[in-house]
Amino acid sequence: MNIITINLAFGAKTGIELGEASGYIYPPDSAEGNEVRYSAMTYGQSMNLTMVQVAAGFSSLVNGGQYYKPTILVGTIDESGNLKSSENKVIRQTVSGGTSSQMRTMLTTARRSLFLSKSDKSGYEIVEKLVLLKQWLMVLTLKKKRLLHILVMVVEKMAPNMS
Repeated sequence: MNIITINLAFGAKTGIELGEASGYIYPPDSAEGNEVRYSAMTYGQSMNLTMVQVAAGFSSLVNGGQYYKPTILVGTIDESGNLKSSENKVIRQTVSGGTSSQMRTMLTTARRSLFLSKSDKSGYEIVEKLVLLKQWLMVLTLKKKRLLHILVMVVEKMAPNMS
């Protein structure tokens, strides 16, 4: 067990309101959990994860280190037709606030070096993680250091200067 399996809950169901698979990370003492597999995990390979697990874990790294319970519900409507917003429930602290701040700074700096950042709206921080081998892109939007949106896209063709 380590930060990946405990703090980020990779390989475990998130409890989202949809049906989901748990995913799997090989334990280090199993025959499959060898050094080659673990070295590949450092860059996101050799793990069987769901996009919800990755989005929730990645979000916590730039959101003050707080892991929120993933949800697809904005809220519920009561008998009078009023919207009761869903509770944002913090489940655990994944990394320290200082580490989260460093991650956010590094990721926003990397984002600003791309041609895509020219269209970013003033007052918002955009952090992203592009996984070329898996061909997907995760973009998080923050305002005043608070997470607003998560967007995950499958990338079929890479845009110029992104490879």
